[in-house]
Formats: sequence, structure tokens, C-alpha cells
Amino acid sequence: MMTNSETNSLRDLVKVLNDGIDFYTEAKDKVKSNAVRLVFERMSAIREGAVGRLQPYIVFEKGEKETGHTLGGILREHYAKILAAIKDNSEHVYIEQLEEVEDKTLEKVRDAIEEVKAPGVQATLQDIYPTLKRCHDEMSRLQRATA
Repeated sequence: MMTNSETNSLRDLVKVLNDGIDFYTEAKDKVKSNAVRLVFERMSAIREGAVGRLQPYIVFEKGEKETGHTLGGILREHYAKILAAIKDNSEHVYIEQLEEVEDKTLEKVRDAIEEVKAPGVQATLQDIYPTLKRCHDEMSRLQRATA
């Protein structure tokens, strides 16, 4: 059993992961580079996998999946669309905004690792963290390369 605070921390993480899934999926269809498109597809798939691993804990505690999003994630996605529409280098705009999504994802994973004490959940969080960290690092490198 998790406390309400632990469950909320896990739900917050899933919301941020959902933000990333939607944003990467949207951005993938807006960029021209096949290489960048493949990166975006992979990043989305990694998030889907993480959500799939975390949802059973939320369902056990709350009785239903977490399907929500964060307000910040929704706003960031719309902001990127607007910037991309008025800038020549829309690919860089998406990469820049998605790198910030990566920052937020790592922050929420770290928060959940600190907050959640349930051994199974903790093991899952510790297992998905390195993969999400690699996503963050890759997006940071991609951002620097396209600047």
C-alpha cells in the first residue's frame, strides 16, 4: 500500500510522461528530418513503456489508470506549435521544448523516487530512471547540435 502522497507523486510522474508521449507524437509529424522523427518515435515509445509499468500500481491504489496531463505540458506543446509556425527552424523549436519536457520528466522521477517507499514501486522507478536519463541526455545533445 502507498500513502496518498506517494500515489499522488506517482500520478504526477505519469501525467508528465503522458505530456511527453503526446508532445513527441505531435512533434514527430511536424519535423522534416527522418532521423529526428525516429528519435521522437523512440522517446514516445520509451515513455509509453514507463507508463505501462507504473499504471498497475496506480490502478491498485486508485482503481483506475491515470490518463491526465499537466497544465504546463499542455501549455508548452501549444507554445511550441505557435513558435514553430512563425520560425524558420521549427525542428529546433520542437527539440528545444522537448528538452524542457525531459527536464521535467527527470524532476518528477526523482521526486517519486524520494517520495515512494513501497518496495515494488521503488524498484520500478529505479529501473526506469536510467533509461529516462539517457533520453534526457540525448535530447540535450540534439538540442546543442541543432542550435
